[in-house]
Amino acid sequence: MYPTCCEVIQLVNCGFQVGLVLPAMTDARPALSTPSEGTRELGLQAQYTRHDLHPHRSHPMSSWSLWALIAFLVWGLWALLPKVVTQHIDPRSAIVYEVVGALAVTAVVLASLGFRPAWHSGAAALAFLTGVLGVLGGLAYLYAVQRGPVSLIVVLTALYPLVTVALAYVWFGETLSPRQWLGVLLALLAMVLILA
Repeated sequence: MYPTCCEVIQLVNCGFQVGLVLPAMTDARPALSTPSEGTRELGLQAQYTRHDLHPHRSHPMSSWSLWALIAFLVWGLWALLPKVVTQHIDPRSAIVYEVVGALAVTAVVLASLGFRPAWHSGAAALAFLTGVLGVLGGLAYLYAVQRGPVSLIVVLTALYPLVTVALAYVWFGETLSPRQWLGVLLALLAMVLILA
C-alpha cells in the first residue's frame, strides 16, 4: 500500500528536523566561548561548549533528551486539543483560557524560584516579546484549525524552523552544513505539497 500524502509530508518534516538537529549533535566542532556579534548587540552572552553539543555517550537518555521527549509529547497533545475546543467556542475566547492555563504553570514555576526570577533587562524584554509572539501564533493556529484539517495544519506550522534558520543566518551569522541545507529544501518541498 502506498503512503498517503500526509504521511509523506510528515516523513519529510521529520527529515528536516533530523537534518538540522542530528549534525549539531554529532559533528565535531571546537568549543566556543566568545559571544557572537548578534548576541553582543542584544546585550546577551551565549557560551557554547563541547559538552553542550556532545552529551556523554554512555548516557543515551541524557537530561536534555528527556526534556525534549516531554516537549515532543506535550506539544503533540497541545496541537490536537484546539481542534476540539474551537468546535465549541471561538478562537479569541479559546486563547483567553489558554493564557489562564499558562499563567497557572507560570505561578508554579515562579514559586519554585522563590518568587525571585533572574533579571536582565535585555533578556527580560526579549522573553516578554517571545511570550507575545507565542500567544499571537497560538491565536492564528486556533483560527486555522477551526477552519481546516488539523493533520495538515500541524505539519505546516511545524515548519517554523525555516524562519528561525533564516533569522539566525542574518542576526548571528550561523551557517548550515550541506546535509542541513538538504533538510531545509525538503521542508520547503513539504510546504509546497501542503499548500498545493
